[in-house]
Amino acid sequence: MKKEEIITIIIMSIIIIADLITQKYLDNTVSLVSGKLYDLKEIASDNEEMQVNELENRINDIYKEWKDKCEELSYFIDHEGMEEIDLNLEKAKENFKLNQKDDAVTEINEGIYKLNFLRDKQKLTLSNVF
Repeated sequence: MKKEEIITIIIMSIIIIADLITQKYLDNTVSLVSGKLYDLKEIASDNEEMQVNELENRINDIYKEWKDKCEELSYFIDHEGMEEIDLNLEKAKENFKLNQKDDAVTEINEGIYKLNFLRDKQKLTLSNVF
């Protein structure tokens, strides 16, 4: 009887530690990408004279960084949420190409919201466990 209890405690500890590690990585990734998106949103909405191709280059860099992080995140995150963020970033890129800054800012806002929602959805809480 004691063996089963010890094994159960060890397995639960491993699961909780693994979840804490993945949550920390997810938090860092979301903070990094959403921070860059927020900065880009501020630049796009405040700076009317900024060249569209400069904004395109910035969103392309953010998108490439997001895709790199997605490869690692795909092992433990819901793929549907990541695809929605991809779609928002793609739409923002296209809107910058078409010189539609307001629409691009809207897509960036949605992307930031979905990133934060994805992070909150993956947190270890009692409601997620039971």
